[in-house]
Amino acid sequence: MESVEGTTFALNQFKNRWLLIFASSRESADQSKHWGKAIADRYKERIAGWNKDQGQRVLVVAALDTSSGVLDHLPRWATKFLVRNLSDGDERVAVLLDRAGVIRNQVQPPFPSDAVLLLLGPDAKLESYVVGDYSPESAAKFFAAIDSALDGAK
Repeated sequence: MESVEGTTFALNQFKNRWLLIFASSRESADQSKHWGKAIADRYKERIAGWNKDQGQRVLVVAALDTSSGVLDHLPRWATKFLVRNLSDGDERVAVLLDRAGVIRNQVQPPFPSDAVLLLLGPDAKLESYVVGDYSPESAAKFFAAIDSALDGAK
């Protein structure tokens, strides 16, 4: 999979690492931002973007589902501009282009506006996920899984 910047992402390059994947769509960008703020506030420097790896146990991967609508047909420069607009200019994580929509479809969110976050273990197996907007209640179990990953479980 390629990022909007043209960098190639391969799952096998992150063996023995936990990956926190934000699987967003244009419609779910606002909910993904809410989750991103909550995660950044809670974990600060303990996690990092996959393209800013400094040895953290958990790396963040942002993936934009471009499988439906106009996004799939835009040139890369236009998609990059749109992605930066959707993320309010945040460039901490290189955004992958999921042209087939395979990441979000792993959990089949009920609504296009639902944020999807996945936590993959070091063996690339799905350990936890959450669908929908951020709230302390919806985050409790997901954050417990991230805490466990950061504390060295598995």
